[in-house]
Amino acid sequence: MPTTPTTLVLSALATTLVACGGGKDAAPTAPAGAAVATVEVSLATPTILVGGTVQAVAVAKDASGNVLSGHTFSWSSSDGAKASVTSSGMVTGIAPGSTAILATADTKSGGAPLIVSGAATLISVFSGNNQTAAAGAVLANPIVVRVSDALGNPVPGATVTWSVSAADGSITPASSTTNSSGQAQATWTLGAGGAKNGSATIAGASAASFAAMATATLIGATRLSAGNGHTCVVAPSGSGYCWGWNLTGEIGDGTTTMRTAPVLVGDIGSPFASFTTGNGTCGLTAAGKAYCWGYNRFGQIGDGSTQNRPLPTAVATTRNFSVLAAGWNHGCALTTDGQAYCWGPNPNGMLGSGDLLDSPVPVAVTGGLTFKSLALGSNHGCALTLAGLAYCWGYKLSLGSAAAADSPVPLAVAGGRTYTQIDAGTLHTCALTAANQTYCWGNSGLGAGAGIFNSAVPVVVTGGLAFASIASGGDSSCGLTASGAAYCWGDNGSGQLGDNTVVTRYAPVAVAGGLSFSTISMGMNHVCGRASDGKLYCWGANNYGQLGDGTQVERHVPTLVSGGV
Repeated sequence: MPTTPTTLVLSALATTLVACGGGKDAAPTAPAGAAVATVEVSLATPTILVGGTVQAVAVAKDASGNVLSGHTFSWSSSDGAKASVTSSGMVTGIAPGSTAILATADTKSGGAPLIVSGAATLISVFSGNNQTAAAGAVLANPIVVRVSDALGNPVPGATVTWSVSAADGSITPASSTTNSSGQAQATWTLGAGGAKNGSATIAGASAASFAAMATATLIGATRLSAGNGHTCVVAPSGSGYCWGWNLTGEIGDGTTTMRTAPVLVGDIGSPFASFTTGNGTCGLTAAGKAYCWGYNRFGQIGDGSTQNRPLPTAVATTRNFSVLAAGWNHGCALTTDGQAYCWGPNPNGMLGSGDLLDSPVPVAVTGGLTFKSLALGSNHGCALTLAGLAYCWGYKLSLGSAAAADSPVPLAVAGGRTYTQIDAGTLHTCALTAANQTYCWGNSGLGAGAGIFNSAVPVVVTGGLAFASIASGGDSSCGLTASGAAYCWGDNGSGQLGDNTVVTRYAPVAVAGGLSFSTISMGMNHVCGRASDGKLYCWGANNYGQLGDGTQVERHVPTLVSGGV
């Protein structure tokens, strides 16, 4: 950082430690015999170290500002304990502190401030901390640190060593020297998406730590999943990214810090194939290994414990799974041969294990049925058999069978229809037939028209729209037509229906913006979708940053995810 000589003009100033003699005159530019009106003093640097030197230069001027020649200056320091000055204006630092270097000619004096610094004892970040940029990009502003002595005076000439890990990117130069303000800077190129950290050190002092956030380039990301206050997605590379609520580690980045933009999920040594979210998060590898993380008070991580997990943790099983589902309170999975297993709390029988016993590890769903897909709500689970028949278990009002009581075993959904897809919200479930008709049952979010809030058996979603895929969450649902047009219905208190209102809808309404989506996922009160061009959009509640746009501002229309371009 360049510095400029510091000049202070004084018309009259009492002086101490006066040393008379040979100051250097400026070139003659004023009439001969003109009186001295002002004296200007400049220093090559405003800061020196104890024992260091700097040359002071004085210039006399007349009342019109013309430079006068032929004048001799007397030199002094306003605090002789801090710095001394010779008759030729050579200044030497004596002790840490501040002083002024003074020159006098014909009773007129001027001065320049000087800081004398002691040994470097402290390094701190001055600017550039906590920036956000795309993964692999150079931060817009350099990281600047300030080195000071024990009194807080800036220390020039100190060597600062910069360091970031390979995963956090690279920083240049490897070392730099502080300027007269005690500052040094470096340029940081970020690593892969997620929270990044670095440090700057000087000899004999603690390091200064700095941080940045690298946003992922998520265009073309797959397996998007919106949960209860957070969202996760698998990038094309197989890396996992999450954002939003993180109080109990749902993001999986090893912290409990809320994230308003995508951050990298902790490494498991192999790429993820899919994600599923509820109150926590689970991921499945291509090899069929299941990992979960986040809230675990009732064993919903499936690792045999009830300890919250801020990093991906293997589910306690030797089985390989082909399908993984996370509910608001429990988890389930299908083996490669279609056998269902569940884990977590079980007050309503939502584990399907034939009893009401909680289990922190996977237990088999009873009934001997073979399934091809799963959907979990708050206290119920549903699945489709290979033939497309729907079965549900758990909370009685969510089973679709007009059950009079909770069921800890799978019950056939009424109507005998065959379905191609199924998804669940908090207390309701929706399923899609081969003819692209959508049926819903349970409490709220049914889309069956005004006045129909609950149904113990499937009711058709009104409006006559043919959907190619559906998504349910909270008390709302959405569907995509074959052309990718998005429609939503149900609760809209946070704008999660995307129609630029907060009005509850009892029939499907078009999502604003005219975007075409290839996939969509509904969380508790927000929705995310991948547009046909691969970009990610979210809308609805954003109090935890679950929309991933870098803010906590509620959005009532699709809004681009940070890094989703």
